[in-house]
Amino acid sequence: MTRFPLFSIVLPEGWKYASTDSAGARFTGPDGQKLLIGWTTTPKDDPVADWESQEQSMTRSQYKRVRIEAVDYRGWNTADWEFTYEDGGTKYRSIDRGFVVSPQQGYALMYTAKAADWDGDLREDTWKSLTETFQPKS
Repeated sequence: MTRFPLFSIVLPEGWKYASTDSAGARFTGPDGQKLLIGWTTTPKDDPVADWESQEQSMTRSQYKRVRIEAVDYRGWNTADWEFTYEDGGTKYRSIDRGFVVSPQQGYALMYTAKAADWDGDLREDTWKSLTETFQPKS
């Protein structure tokens, strides 16, 4: 288990901590996989509306929305934003799960993998593991 002051998570085999910046804590995995864990003390009440608002400033090359929708995640107010983009000639797919734990505690888990690998067991198992083992600060 990897513990940070604001959360803990079990990283799958082959994953490692990369850095922390104003966007959050960054982790890297095999074959170009990435995870960004962000947090805020002022979460918006409606994660779907928040993602739709943030989407308006999306400037990534070849950005394309797959979906933005409310999802069931541990009883928290949660929305998934899924999209594709290109970087350096490679197409990637991301899922960004934003959720409100309390009025002063919100998180986002953004998982990215190569689009060509998206439907494989690796992506499915990895995303499930990350979302199941994530624990917010108690």
